[in-house]
Amino acid sequence: MSKSTFRILFYLRKNYLNKSGKAGIMVRLTVNGDMVERKAETQTSTGVRGQDRDRRSGTGKKPKRGLA
Repeated sequence: MSKSTFRILFYLRKNYLNKSGKAGIMVRLTVNGDMVERKAETQTSTGVRGQDRDRRSGTGKKPKRGLA
């Protein structure tokens, strides 16, 4: 039986902002070396990410504490 691998990565497309200044969230899936990239159906503003851990601050549509 061969070993299989699975990886998932979420990242922002900061170079393509919409009219309201939000960036789309991209998803990269890798299964056994085959990679697929898709756009998630959600967007977020780029200023609410904590740079120390590179994660979004807060839990809902509006963050509890903004960093912008």
